[in-house]
Amino acid sequence: ADLTGFNAVDTGGGVTGVIKTKVAGTAFNLDILALKSSNTAIYTTFSGSVSVQLQDASDNSGTLDSATGCRSSWSNISGASATASSFSNGRKAVSFTVGNAYQDVIAKMTYSYTYSCGMSTCSASIVSCSSDDFAIRPSSLNIATPTDSNWSTAGTGRNLNNTASTGGNVHKAG
Repeated sequence: ADLTGFNAVDTGGGVTGVIKTKVAGTAFNLDILALKSSNTAIYTTFSGSVSVQLQDASDNSGTLDSATGCRSSWSNISGASATASSFSNGRKAVSFTVGNAYQDVIAKMTYSYTYSCGMSTCSASIVSCSSDDFAIRPSSLNIATPTDSNWSTAGTGRNLNNTASTGGNVHKAG
């Protein structure tokens, strides 16, 4: 029952759980799961410290690494990192607050460890990206009143705030 990888899911989710859309500027938790049996079961006795980094996964130009589920073209989201330690039954909740909106986010987990290799100590790491990606949406959307100079010229002289089918200022289409 050796450790084979990690996954990030919404709180309480299972091995192949999902991550729903989050809101920018609002704290949210993800459960980090230690996995065994080729990533099909939770490794309930895992203990260690796992680095978790949210990544902007909107650039898919890099080759997908089939072993990790990550792409080299994905970039770290500034300030969106955490450490998962003191796992309980193979699970640890980590908290994030991301100030900006992103259309495609993935969690990248890295576990670095040392082991005996002959007469010395060697080091290695296990890297996994979450099986589900998610969006971080804006907390609000403010739409300014559109303006123009006159019915055919762009500008700022008139507000185009007509809410009915007749009356008010209108601007030509096209």
